[in-house]
Amino acid sequence: MFDQPSRKLAIDDARLLTDFPYYAYHLMWVKSKSEGMKRFALNNAQLLCWGGQPPDYHTNPRYRFAVIPELGWKHRLAQGGAIRDVILKYRQGGISTLTLGLDFWQIHTHFGRSATVIAHDRETSEHLLEIAKTFHTMMPGTYRPHISSNNSRQLVFATPIRGGENLPQFAVGGLRSSMTIETAGHMGSGHGRTNHILISSETARYPNAEAIMDGLIETVPKGVDRAGTAVLFESTAEVASDYFHAVYQKARTGGGEYNAIFLPWYLCEWYELPCPKGWEFTKEQREMQQEFTLTDNQLFWYWEEAVKGEDQKHPGRGEKYVRRSYPSTETEAFITGGFNVYPDRALDYLDRRTKPPILEGEVQSGKIVWRKSGRLKIWEKPDPDTSYVIGADVGGSGEGIGGANESAIEVFAHPGYRQVAEWSSEWIDPRSFAYAIKPIGEYFNNAIVAVEINNAGTLTNSELESIYGYVYKWKYFNRTGATRNNLTGWQTTHETKVIMVSHMNSLMSQSPPNLLIRSPLLLSQMRTFLDYGGDIYRPSPGTRGDLNMSALIACVCLWQEYARHDIDAFFNRAPEENKEPDYRGVMRDDWDPGDHQEGASHWLLL
Repeated sequence: MFDQPSRKLAIDDARLLTDFPYYAYHLMWVKSKSEGMKRFALNNAQLLCWGGQPPDYHTNPRYRFAVIPELGWKHRLAQGGAIRDVILKYRQGGISTLTLGLDFWQIHTHFGRSATVIAHDRETSEHLLEIAKTFHTMMPGTYRPHISSNNSRQLVFATPIRGGENLPQFAVGGLRSSMTIETAGHMGSGHGRTNHILISSETARYPNAEAIMDGLIETVPKGVDRAGTAVLFESTAEVASDYFHAVYQKARTGGGEYNAIFLPWYLCEWYELPCPKGWEFTKEQREMQQEFTLTDNQLFWYWEEAVKGEDQKHPGRGEKYVRRSYPSTETEAFITGGFNVYPDRALDYLDRRTKPPILEGEVQSGKIVWRKSGRLKIWEKPDPDTSYVIGADVGGSGEGIGGANESAIEVFAHPGYRQVAEWSSEWIDPRSFAYAIKPIGEYFNNAIVAVEINNAGTLTNSELESIYGYVYKWKYFNRTGATRNNLTGWQTTHETKVIMVSHMNSLMSQSPPNLLIRSPLLLSQMRTFLDYGGDIYRPSPGTRGDLNMSALIACVCLWQEYARHDIDAFFNRAPEENKEPDYRGVMRDDWDPGDHQEGASHWLLL
């Protein structure tokens, strides 16, 4: 529904040029999750960015952990200054909409003004552009600027607005002004033009933030020409070692021209739920309430909606996700930002079960040569009644040789998702990698091999098909399931990566985990495999993840080829024969006595 769209508001034209909240409320509309289209009335956090420190900033305990500059955007623009801020925010607080609105306001009320917004991925850039187009299409006709270019990434106001006779200030407003929305990763984005306004949205999620932003910042006028310009970084936290963290810390310590802004989640007026009468909070929760001056409704929302809601999606880690997404302090945001994809308790459990290999060797001239300290590590000799799957990740930066990544092999056995072998090398080309995979596959009963076919992996998989007869047949994954086709290999996309991670977490969240990891090296990579929010998973900066990726591929393909059939057989049995597949026996030698007791509490919650 619309918030009374036909209502006529008396508008002070001169005020539109200097008062952004006034402009936003009278001329802009936004889409609300619960109310449909509504006027853009700035919320509490947005108003703090615009207005700066409130009068009671130093005395009100509500702002104890907030970081807000003395002068907000309003004062700096009025004084002929510039906006240079780094905003550490909570999720879905409207900061991206605020900075986009500031962009639109500036290009609408200034001649020849250029604005660039950088989003962390394509989906977000499309979403931001849709918001900008909504600003334009929902604007009253008297004030709506003419669009000369309206494409998939840009709005250009090239002529004076129509019907502006009664608004001389706006007669040139928007003339030759533009807003461009780009996606991080396009290294040339915005470098070839002057940017009066530069917005970096979700900076912490950029693939190469320093290279992208350092070049773009140079496009913003400096010196006497910087008046009225703006450079804004806004992001939720990820890890305490990334580019955004460094930029925020420099701003926080006053090490440059940027101001730091931190907005705790409880400054958002809609993060609360009616607390049931007589509800009893724990001692820990009451201490949190006192520390951050929370109402009962805010505290109830945090634990019942945020923590429990995230815990349903990420068993055993809900509160960690909430602390990163809805931080109460800036330290909490960065310490918990970018934490592990897998449950900590599961990793601790598996860590106690790693052990040295029983055999080591090298692959030479298409054969396995047993040699101490070789790159091939074997924890179980092949058993004739056991099935095996190999996950193979081709390393390197496209060419598959050297650099930050390795070409890696992980071998898992069925039943039980047991890691039985591992091999990796920095210095092997994609074609030769196929000849390293082949003898290992043959050794393990002609194991099914799933090679990641992204980039250089296509060559490895093609070569392997010509010399080895047991390659994984790719299944097309969609909402209805997995369908076979004639392609081979494993293709990692955003969607299939979610499938891989979800499957691995389903194994690790069982009591106890339904897999065994024998390699300390693999486990260390699993510990540094981080969740960046929004189903974005990648290794911590400066670490490798090739063994982990190979293990993910092996386990999901093992499910497709073997384990799912056990479940099918279980459901097709007669009722008196129903007995769930139980693989504890095959892994009993790695378990501690008493690990599994009938009726015991879930081990993740102990």
